[in-house]
Amino acid sequence: PLYLYKLKKTTNDTLIIRGTVPNPSSKTITLTPVWNWIGYVSIRNQEINAALAALTPTVGDIIKNKYSFATYNGVSQGWIGSLKTLIPGEGFMYKSLAASNKTFTWPFVGMFEIANKTATRTEQDPYWKTDHWAFNSNMTIIADVENTCGFDFSKENFGLGFKDRLGNWRGKNPITRIGGNDYNFLTLAGDEPDTLSCYLIDKAKDQIYDLHSKLNFTPNAILGNMDHPYRIVLSSELCKIVNKEELEERIIVNPVVFSND
Repeated sequence: PLYLYKLKKTTNDTLIIRGTVPNPSSKTITLTPVWNWIGYVSIRNQEINAALAALTPTVGDIIKNKYSFATYNGVSQGWIGSLKTLIPGEGFMYKSLAASNKTFTWPFVGMFEIANKTATRTEQDPYWKTDHWAFNSNMTIIADVENTCGFDFSKENFGLGFKDRLGNWRGKNPITRIGGNDYNFLTLAGDEPDTLSCYLIDKAKDQIYDLHSKLNFTPNAILGNMDHPYRIVLSSELCKIVNKEELEERIIVNPVVFSND
């Protein structure tokens, strides 16, 4: 479909969409300076920068689906975030920061390539999945992790997540290092304004640490950008705990065998 649609049902069902496969380059999409609901016209997955090659975005533009998003950070970096690949059948919301309307088309080139040739599906690691389908909306966060702990969280499989007051995960995502800084691109699910709590997640040990930080959830809100990200501070006390546990994890005791010989 050319546009994004939302459908809420009280029971499980199968939706069948019938029609012809169009030439995507013949379908012009207009983006206004608000949230735009768009569909991805193709029969193959495409890497996000290739899929949006015909668009001239503004730095800070956001494109998101149900569980991930990306932001445009200029020509040198392109689109960065948790949304890596556009997949046919998924709808997207696009927030344009341009002062006027823009138009673009999806590329015909790559439409018939092998489906998984360049695809990196977001949330392909089940550990970071949350039940986004239980909610109608979401908000996005570009977070900067103030790291004084002395090691690379991205290499150590650490991430961030937010829980609601009932203890349900609303979103979690691994930490990514970009330009020497630790970032996190979080998509938080929800329907109504709520207060969420932030946690540091150690995937290797399946352990979480309460950061004692609260966040107000607002549907479709955008919190932080690459120039001014939402700051999440890891306290020195937490660093001591994490460093101590990581050190103990790395200590290997070689047994000494004594004999009477």
